[in-house]
Amino acid sequence: MANLEAREILKSLNNLVSDSSFGSNPKIKQEAVRLSKALTATVEEPENVAMELAFSTFLPMSARIAVDLNLFEHIANHNGP
Repeated sequence: MANLEAREILKSLNNLVSDSSFGSNPKIKQEAVRLSKALTATVEEPENVAMELAFSTFLPMSARIAVDLNLFEHIANHNGP
């Protein structure tokens, strides 16, 4: 079923991109973005989605800690870590 759904999404995306007003029409671009996200959700393995979701908070949290500890300033002042 996912294969059929992916084909339908790809067909719709292809039709949008083939539209002559694709580059200048924000609504068509927005629909293309929506379809591309739907395609990703269709073909992505559930365990990969779960892992991304589980670890997605660590990057901003790590950046915040690095800023609070002035790590970036330290790296810049010493030409490296």
